[in-house]
Amino acid sequence: MDATILLVSASARAEDCATFLSRRINTAIEVVTNRRSALATLRRHEFQVVMVDAELATQYPDGADLFWQHAGLALPILFRMPAEDCSQLLREVRSGLARREREQQLARRLVSASLEADLKSSVTGILLESELALREPGISPVLERRLRHLAELASTLRDRLRPEGAV
Repeated sequence: MDATILLVSASARAEDCATFLSRRINTAIEVVTNRRSALATLRRHEFQVVMVDAELATQYPDGADLFWQHAGLALPILFRMPAEDCSQLLREVRSGLARREREQQLARRLVSASLEADLKSSVTGILLESELALREPGISPVLERRLRHLAELASTLRDRLRPEGAV
């Protein structure tokens, strides 16, 4: 199983928290202990989530920004390593992943709606142009047959793009 979470922390508790999280959310977690290793790992692999210990991030003038710049599309989580229980960290990861899933679903719906609108517009244009071409005087029977077929195809596609129940 490829790691889908990168946990960046110099804390002695990092491995324990990674094991705890991995078992609860059933995913692989790669742990790195310093900035250099984190950046090298981010250059080599894509992650779903990049978790950076705030303690480590504050050691550098650019804070966590450099991590986020290299994280790609990964969900960024800045956290404080808990002294004992990693349950709060688990809630943050689950909440972040759920939020990311909702955002991705919304983005897919928006893209789908946009493509559908573009397609409807194009089909309407094809239908209109083919019908106008059929009204031209003196078109050959072969061209007329092809234009009628094109108009039928466009009309069928337009009907399929209509929402169910629409007239």
